[in-house]
Amino acid sequence: MTASSASSEERTGPDAPTEPRLRLEPEPVGALSWALLAIVLVPIVVAIVRVLTGLGGFHATSDNALNELMVRDVGRHPILLGPFSRDGWSHPGPLFYYLNAIPYRLFGADSAAMLANALLINGISIGVMVTIAKRWGGLALALPVLLVAGVLVLSLPSGSLENPWNPFVTVLPFGAFLMAAWAATCGDRWAFPAAAFIGTFCMQTHVGYVALVVAVLAWCGWRAWRDRAISGLAGWWWAVGTLTVVWIPPILEQIIRDPGNIRSIVHYFRTTPEPAHTLAEGARVMAAQFSLAPDWLVGLREVNPFSGQPAAILSTPVPILLIPFLLAVAAAFRSRDRRARRLAAILLIPLGVGIIALARTVGSMYEYRLRWIWVLAALCMAFTIAEAARRLGRRLDPDRTRLIVAACMVATLALGSFGVARTTSFEPPDVSETKAVAVLALKVLHHLPRRPGIVLMRATSFSSSAHLAGLTLALERAGVRVGIEPSDSNRLSFGANRVVGHRPLRARLVIVTDREIESVAARFGARRIAYLTSVPSARRVRALREFQRLEEREVSGLDPRFARIGRDLVAVAVFMLPLSNRQDAPTTRADR
Repeated sequence: MTASSASSEERTGPDAPTEPRLRLEPEPVGALSWALLAIVLVPIVVAIVRVLTGLGGFHATSDNALNELMVRDVGRHPILLGPFSRDGWSHPGPLFYYLNAIPYRLFGADSAAMLANALLINGISIGVMVTIAKRWGGLALALPVLLVAGVLVLSLPSGSLENPWNPFVTVLPFGAFLMAAWAATCGDRWAFPAAAFIGTFCMQTHVGYVALVVAVLAWCGWRAWRDRAISGLAGWWWAVGTLTVVWIPPILEQIIRDPGNIRSIVHYFRTTPEPAHTLAEGARVMAAQFSLAPDWLVGLREVNPFSGQPAAILSTPVPILLIPFLLAVAAAFRSRDRRARRLAAILLIPLGVGIIALARTVGSMYEYRLRWIWVLAALCMAFTIAEAARRLGRRLDPDRTRLIVAACMVATLALGSFGVARTTSFEPPDVSETKAVAVLALKVLHHLPRRPGIVLMRATSFSSSAHLAGLTLALERAGVRVGIEPSDSNRLSFGANRVVGHRPLRARLVIVTDREIESVAARFGARRIAYLTSVPSARRVRALREFQRLEEREVSGLDPRFARIGRDLVAVAVFMLPLSNRQDAPTTRADR
């Protein structure tokens, strides 16, 4: 703490003038801060280098392929919505796509570039958290934040940091948002618009952050307006301008379409027949990350294998770590340190709002959507350690204080070393699907007719839709014009520019998986041009016959024999269908 800020703190109290008239002064971010930051970011940098040099042949599938298609459209077609949610609407906005567009092209414009982008976003988020912690909390806060950031890098499931899937790529940015929001309440003019931007990124990329971010931004806006006498309103107006710009696309989409995406989201949450959860369940899920062995500290452990929900929802976890945090909050509010009080408020708001938001979750409370709680709990523990260190530091001599700081730096260096070791062994998302798409794409390209027009593709099931997205991306990267059959879900997921009606067609393809392959092969005119399986054909024939016999006997689908047979039916095929009529066919001289 600087002398100027200390003198300001001494003038606070019941007889002091109103709080907004006392300006808080940040601490300088010097060489030590950059050294600390470099330690925790080394694993991220190593991972980026490894992705760009070793995964050049990676082909995204499923949701990651859909998101990459949208990133490729930036600058070519208007992008007004966020990632598709599969519930009949998209997440609120396209900021994720626009942020990825430039680095995607700089990193090579392929699926590996999307992985590098995710690592870049996460690295910047860690940098924001540590830098703001040092700027407004000093070394006493920067070291704990650095430690918990290193722990998170290791405790998050393997592949999470480099996975650009929207539930994963928003986790660490939420922590950066909370720290930027805290800096805004301390008087940083740039921090409020930064918090508005980062918070919007989280909200637009995944709708689950809306309640959390809105509540914290509302508090920041009130504080910025209340402190305008000393901080001015420049940051406040910059924040308003930032929010206006980044929300223009979804608002425009809402205006030009009926019913519009925002209205569809509201309608879904108001009318869905899926049941919500209770406050008790929300409190249990939150409390689990404050137990003695929380997931954010020891790694992901207990998830219900049938529902995908955290096991804590049906148990009663004891939030032991919440007790020292609340004691630290109480000590901060009793002290004269306004920065600590404001950070406590920033952390308490998502704790309370988060329990309510969890209770209002409709359907299954999937664990992979709830890792923002990991970041929140980790920052709460960093705050607790910092408050304990400040009070303990007043009683320790300088030599012991330096020893503790050195021990923290050694621990951070050790975490960084483990992180580097881990980055050398990670695999890209959906490895098996990725290899399948690469093989299928080569075979499809070999069999496509040499004539102009669009290659119209469709999938026959949910399992084949993942290959549809990946194959669409692979063909477009090879220079093939691809179209998808018209539907509302295809418009939202693939983009309106890919949804085609009756246009000149180069070919019609259908992607089929598992036991549907034989039924499509029996259709008149369907020609198989690509096929991939690891099951011998004789074994597959026997499995099909046994499957049909069980169906004829009306055996329950839960019978374990279906699971055994299903493993022998795993395959994927691409069929070329005949052009249905002359309207489908391209009108070129070669055809005439």
